[in-house]
Amino acid sequence: FGEPGEAGLSARLDAFWTPWSDLSDRADDTVARNEVLARADTVADRFRQANDELTTIEADTAREFASIAERSNALAVEIAQLKRSIASDSGSPNALLDERDKLASELTSLLGADVRDSDRGQVSISLGGRLLVGNGTSFEIQATSTGLEWAGDGQTVTSGPSEMSALSRLVSDTIPGLRAALDTIVDSFVTEVNDLHTQGYGLDGTDGRNFFDPTGTTAATKKF
Repeated sequence: FGEPGEAGLSARLDAFWTPWSDLSDRADDTVARNEVLARADTVADRFRQANDELTTIEADTAREFASIAERSNALAVEIAQLKRSIASDSGSPNALLDERDKLASELTSLLGADVRDSDRGQVSISLGGRLLVGNGTSFEIQATSTGLEWAGDGQTVTSGPSEMSALSRLVSDTIPGLRAALDTIVDSFVTEVNDLHTQGYGLDGTDGRNFFDPTGTTAATKKF
């Protein structure tokens, strides 16, 4: 959110409070009134920008899911092919085993896969108890906007500690939590400013006017 810094929300809020002092001394001054309105618009823009930045992160994360799915499928296919080669090698397939272990390690880093050794140098790889690679066969996964699913039946892929699980927490917990907190700040900000503003009087002697539009008070709204 650009904190700390001149473009941060705190700086914009500080700049919003300042012209109110001038306005209180000369409430009928058009320049002072317009300055308050301009600073209010700047704060509103920063709230919307913060919300837009969260939306951008969500879009970036969706692309990361697609990249992980593509790479994981390629790794699973390669590992399955290596398993078949290892099984048919009557000699000492150390190079093949090393390559398989390298690919399996990358798959574990991406998905938190469970890699288990079996007979004759073979391995089985599973995600959340479901087989990803086994018996020389690999099973495909695909990306959604919030994670990964099995291509065969659309069931959600369950991953262990990994790049995938970190991204899943980002879109399911972190971003929604930040957006909710941001909306709470906006709602409180609008409510508190309006509560004070309604106690004052306009140039026509009328009181009870809101400063901000109190409807739709979220960071994404333009109703300020």
